Amino acid sequence: MKPHTRRLVLTAVGVAAALAYILLLWRGPWWVDGPHLRKSGLQPADGVVITGFRTTLVALGAGAVAALGLFYTHRTHRHAEKLYEHSQEQFAHAREKDREQVTLTREGQVTERYVEAIKLLGSGNLHERLGGIYSLERIMNDSERDHRTVIEVLSAFVRTPPQSGSRPNRGAAGLWTMSLRSHLTSSSPTSWRP
Repeated sequence: MKPHTRRLVLTAVGVAAALAYILLLWRGPWWVDGPHLRKSGLQPADGVVITGFRTTLVALGAGAVAALGLFYTHRTHRHAEKLYEHSQEQFAHAREKDREQVTLTREGQVTERYVEAIKLLGSGNLHERLGGIYSLERIMNDSERDHRTVIEVLSAFVRTPPQSGSRPNRGAAGLWTMSLRSHLTSSSPTSWRP
């Protein structure tokens, strides 16, 4: 049944039940206990029967309204729970996507720093080469994943002879070798591990 049709049927049933309830409150005592009640000139005993019948109907009506209220509250609560669970799932999914994005961004930044450090390492200027060495050291300390790669690059830099016509890079290599030895013997959390 379509939701619109169902809503119309429920509304019609509700209106019919309300009319039947009002009619039962008004004429019910005579329908149920008609032979014992007078239609005119009511006595106190008739009033007790009519009042008792109507009180019972009002209590039943209040119980029915309370039951409908509980049903509606339960249904609303179940719907709210489902919405909460759905929002928690979406939140967890979004959090996971954010973590992946942060990891990708961090990896991209490390890659950019690595490329710049390699450019500096290949420079003809001693100070730029030193900056490249320190940049690679920082990358090695920041990125566990790139640890071995940085060691290999710096080792290759030390082993590579200077190109003809350029000054030897032994100053930078010696500085890097001393720095590497101090980090290898250090017990600090940023010590290098080959």
